[in-house]
Amino acid sequence: MKNTRIKASVIALLLCAATLLPGCAEITEQVTTPAETEDLFPEDTAETTEELKPEDIVYPEGELPTVYITTDDGKQVTSKNVYSHCNIRMEMNGVYAEYQSTYTDENGGGAQIRCRGNMTYNIPDVKKHQMYSYKLKLDTKADLFGMGESKHWYLVNCWRDVSYLRHKLAYDLSASLGLYATDSTWVSVYYNGEYRGLYLMTESIQIANDRLEMTNWEEFAEEVGEKYAEDNQLDEKDTEVLLEAMEHNLSWMNSGKVTANLPSGKHTADVSPYFDPDKLDLTTGYLIEICNGMDTEGAKWKTNAGFFIVLDSPMFLHTNGKMFAYVRDLIQDFEDAVMSPTFHNSKGKHYSEYVDVDSMVDYWMVWNFFVNTEFGARSMYFYIQDGKMIFGPCWDFDGTSGNIMSTTKSGGAYDKWLPDRSKTWFKEVFGDPWFTAKCQERWYTLSPLLEDYIDSMDIYARYIKAEAERCYERTGPRYEIVRQPDVNNGHSFTPWEDYVYTRKWFVNRINWLDEHFAKIDPNIDGGGYERSAKIFAELTANGKKLEKDGTSVYGLACDYVIPCNQTGRLELNLTTTHSGVTSVEAYLNGTENLGTVPLSATVSAQYLIDVFTLDLSHGAVNTVYLIARRADGSIRSMSSVVIRVSEMGNPNEDESIVQLGNETVYVKTGSNFKLPEPENVPEGFIFVGWAKKNGKVYPAGEEINVKESVYLYEKWQRTDIFSRMDFSPDN
Repeated sequence: MKNTRIKASVIALLLCAATLLPGCAEITEQVTTPAETEDLFPEDTAETTEELKPEDIVYPEGELPTVYITTDDGKQVTSKNVYSHCNIRMEMNGVYAEYQSTYTDENGGGAQIRCRGNMTYNIPDVKKHQMYSYKLKLDTKADLFGMGESKHWYLVNCWRDVSYLRHKLAYDLSASLGLYATDSTWVSVYYNGEYRGLYLMTESIQIANDRLEMTNWEEFAEEVGEKYAEDNQLDEKDTEVLLEAMEHNLSWMNSGKVTANLPSGKHTADVSPYFDPDKLDLTTGYLIEICNGMDTEGAKWKTNAGFFIVLDSPMFLHTNGKMFAYVRDLIQDFEDAVMSPTFHNSKGKHYSEYVDVDSMVDYWMVWNFFVNTEFGARSMYFYIQDGKMIFGPCWDFDGTSGNIMSTTKSGGAYDKWLPDRSKTWFKEVFGDPWFTAKCQERWYTLSPLLEDYIDSMDIYARYIKAEAERCYERTGPRYEIVRQPDVNNGHSFTPWEDYVYTRKWFVNRINWLDEHFAKIDPNIDGGGYERSAKIFAELTANGKKLEKDGTSVYGLACDYVIPCNQTGRLELNLTTTHSGVTSVEAYLNGTENLGTVPLSATVSAQYLIDVFTLDLSHGAVNTVYLIARRADGSIRSMSSVVIRVSEMGNPNEDESIVQLGNETVYVKTGSNFKLPEPENVPEGFIFVGWAKKNGKVYPAGEEINVKESVYLYEKWQRTDIFSRMDFSPDN
């Protein structure tokens, strides 16, 4: 789509921009924030459009695939540690009617099964109804439901989530944001011929093809061991023991030798001819869990700030001192930086040198959106690839979005920021205005995705409705789930009631986040600092004073707006009324130290910023982080200057702005504007029209009368029940 300036009969094509330059005060004040949803256009005398409803496209309902589990001994497995052998057979229908694999034929296939889970495993009614969650290990790799080939799968009982929606909604959202995410689908489960209920079948969290694709050190050990066993003619039993020894003790990657007590006798294998230790890339291949109880398998340790770290893969990393030290030091260096007031560690490195910041933003975005109160405590994952920590996948979201196991109202409330229970990494990083600004920018690009997210709840709820009710009839009310006392008298909902309640919760959550992300200093999670009221900043560009208090059409506040074609340099002038302040330290966009200069109640400070050091792409945000210090070096207060970038020139006094997603159009105030077709249509979706936040939808081709500036975004409708948008940072 092209940007268009409409003035009288002249149409000029302009380049797109996600933010805009402030013009006269009237224009700036007319910009409407996403939290304000008043009608910007006059009422139509005739109906010009009908909003497309989910029912306009027929989605399948009540046609779920079925999984039949038959144990060899005919007994219920109850162990979380010991596998039992079983047969798995899957019966396909509905959207999966054409799907076929080894496990869909009439005889099914072999597998091993054990229980899994923590809190729900110990719930008495779960044991009473034998509705455990399971870990499946297939005898043969299979591509189940198109999720990719693997032996390892989870069957999740969703016991704490009567709606059965929360897990899948969270995993879908994280996948749309571009995070590594576990795919999933609902299934009906029979165990030894008895109906057990509705489950969510998911991929397991693992390093593997069609999963988290990077170096798998345990598979590497197996490959090296098999080559040695073949060349040295080890029998099957000796080979099995050798491979296990190599997976459990990775020191052979340094020494080239491994000693194992094989069935045939003690044996020392020289495996050095089968790999080159100097060519091993130790910067990749580590899957890590944050778990405050450290009650999972794998190498474990606590960081200096008390964060609990568990190595999920490779599980026995601690047996290789070189690799273990690399991982431990990388995480500690990151923590030292993020916990520092300057966000640089003692090595002078910013935390962004150790972590993929976009993944950190999106990971927090999902957890915060759902208000998952285990944040900072457990079920959090990241992995190390190419020398950087990358957050994901999101996991364990049944006790979220108002579905809290407590009578404390604040626990599941939608009107709050998500607290970091560990009070470490994520609490501290929000003290960095650059990270906060990146989260704000990210949120305001997601309107179409969030609209589809709410629609998907309606589609999914109808899809599983019959099976959810059938399962509920079997288990009865979930009395362990104590809701807020003012909701349903503290009793468990039926599945449909919980869907209605959860949908309303998410609508309220979106509205609250729209309002609070728009603030220039949202103070997320009490994130380390509030902008000082006693540090004052003025910005000039090549000697010209810039107008203060800019606002983007998104409703996102900033201190100043500059154009994409800005040249020369900016001059930042600082004054303070603080007593005791002797200097100020400044950082541009988190990473660039602008230096320390004198500042006091009688001495002003000045920073010169070359424009070429800024991000001048349209919609970009640049921040200057300010730390005011006393004579002894201690911090007196902190503040920031937020500078946003627009590709557009200043609007004229008689112009308003129509923001169409990321495209900016200037229109003469009071004139008509014809809404265009979108340039690109995502696969699996149809375009419904241009939507106001929480308001009317206008179809392409309709003319609207523009009386003041307005933000519109694309509203899409799924053509398939499992269609998914791609909102990854690179898309």
